[in-house]
Amino acid sequence: MAQLLPTADFCGIRMSRLIIGGNPFSGNSHVSHEMDEAMRDYYSTANIKQA
Repeated sequence: MAQLLPTADFCGIRMSRLIIGGNPFSGNSHVSHEMDEAMRDYYSTANIKQA
């Protein structure tokens, strides 16, 4: 069967990228300013494309 949606690895589990959402890519952690900055640093264009 053909795969309908692209998937990403999440802690060793393949899941649809649809449920990842945009918050990590935008740096919106809802945790702290430091976590927001860490997410913005990690999610470069290359890492977003890989996800």
